[in-house]
Amino acid sequence: MNLFKDTPLKEKKGTNCVSMSEEGIKCMDTDGILEVWNYTECDSSSPEEVKQQRGLIKDTEGNTILHSFGYTEEYTHVQTDAIREKIGDPADWIFHYSVEGTLLRMFYHGEQWYVCTHKKLNAFKSRWSCKQTFGELLEQGLDDIFQRKGTLEWLQGQLPTTKVYFFLVRSNPQNRIVCHTHHLQKHESIVFLGHYVRDHPLPFCFYEKGVEGEEPAVLRVMESPSALPHPMTTVEEVCQLVSTIDPFVFQGVIAFRKNGMQSVKVLHTDYVKYYQVRGNNPNLRFRYLEVRNQPEQLKLLYVLYPKYTLLFDEYEGTLYQIARVIYQFYVQRYIKNQYITLPREEYLLLKKCHQWYLEDRKNNRIFTQKVLEILANEPPLHLYKMIRRFHYERDVKPRHPLPYARTDMKMEIPVYNQKQNQEFMASLPPLTPPTSPK
Repeated sequence: MNLFKDTPLKEKKGTNCVSMSEEGIKCMDTDGILEVWNYTECDSSSPEEVKQQRGLIKDTEGNTILHSFGYTEEYTHVQTDAIREKIGDPADWIFHYSVEGTLLRMFYHGEQWYVCTHKKLNAFKSRWSCKQTFGELLEQGLDDIFQRKGTLEWLQGQLPTTKVYFFLVRSNPQNRIVCHTHHLQKHESIVFLGHYVRDHPLPFCFYEKGVEGEEPAVLRVMESPSALPHPMTTVEEVCQLVSTIDPFVFQGVIAFRKNGMQSVKVLHTDYVKYYQVRGNNPNLRFRYLEVRNQPEQLKLLYVLYPKYTLLFDEYEGTLYQIARVIYQFYVQRYIKNQYITLPREEYLLLKKCHQWYLEDRKNNRIFTQKVLEILANEPPLHLYKMIRRFHYERDVKPRHPLPYARTDMKMEIPVYNQKQNQEFMASLPPLTPPTSPK
């Protein structure tokens, strides 16, 4: 979801972003046969041609193979006038409760089936804050629904290859943002949204469980989007309904235009508030470090994830232990004048401590508590790296602690320590930084 604006995508080494158009439309992934294109930044004021570029599938010659619903306009339930201007007559839209999840499309091309997200051609290579990929979650959910193993491959063999199928993989305890998942049954983890004929994307055939439609019979046992208690006749009625929704169960209401690939979300204001606290960072531990100095945000984060309270407290305890270690290094370096080597983040922290001391040699004294105060203002990424190193030395090799390694290669590294330093840095697991929205 975008929560009013899809943020710019950061370039990463090793990604499949192969080209970019002048309009800010980027090729996010390719397999040499097909390409998936997405905008790099989009909001409600962006041109319509940009909004339609979300998850667009093309061949290598630039021919459009697959469409999507494009950019989803989002409003809170108090923005009645803006919603009325966007939606117009509610009779032209299909309304459902909006749930957290990831939209997957399944289609046949070039003698093979594809299951893709908006940014990856292969959903089995895409994940967010979860050990399992979206493809694996789809596979597992289908197995639970049809009560058999290998359902995905079996299902693909039952479906016409001339259609494009839309599935929503609902959030689970690992990748949930705001909405709780404990009430979901196994067969409810996958929602079948509908389909369209490959060469004729309009009209989109929405699926409604229990109502016979144009969808293949084999899919009629699947769950459909959560229906509203009664039809919506006015925008005020939509906003009133959303105001009564529990934001820990539903985001709000989503509307799909009947005769177009277009969608609009009306979100509960409390959901937006909690979503902004969680952010789009898949690493919840890193997110904690980002908001730990913001009391109001931190309080809401604890409300969102009460089961992570002990983990957050452990991080605070680790930061205190790191402050003690840094103080010991400070004594070695600046009081006992002993030569030491440190990773870059610890070195910069040690340097800041000494700079503070030099501002008033008579009154400024370095103790663990002062180191902790200075540590609290370090960038979250620096804190995360220091915590990862501390846990690695404590847990991975407790009997043989590795020496601290100076990662700033512009500084001199003792020859006798260089090999150990390189081995230590190479053994560290890869860091998971914040990423762009799905």
